[in-house]
Amino acid sequence: MLDDLEQEGDDKVPIPIHAVNAETLDKHDAQGVEIAEFAPQVSAWDQSFLDVDQKTLFDLIIAANYLDIKGISALAARKVADTITGKTAEEMRAILGLENDLAPEEEDQIKKENAFLMTEKSFRK
Repeated sequence: MLDDLEQEGDDKVPIPIHAVNAETLDKHDAQGVEIAEFAPQVSAWDQSFLDVDQKTLFDLIIAANYLDIKGISALAARKVADTITGKTAEEMRAILGLENDLAPEEEDQIKKENAFLMTEKSFRK
């Protein structure tokens, strides 16, 4: 398909990308800066790029995964991880819009099995 486009000399023909919308792909860096695999500090541009509502962030994760853009996938996943780090299960469900489908007994059992995570020196922020 791409070879056919090159032969026709028409570089303005859109390439269909299913499961990705134009709004998600519209925001990009014109210079195409290489994104580090895992940088301890996220650049100001990357922070601005990821400063979007939750739905757009998840759409961006889907698009980056579909297009195999590892740098954006890693940065977006890190943004989600930073958002839920140190939160309780209830807080994470609220942030991610997830329903609690556990019975109270199941939830109590999980809390008992993972009690060591909820100490005074836990990772909560």
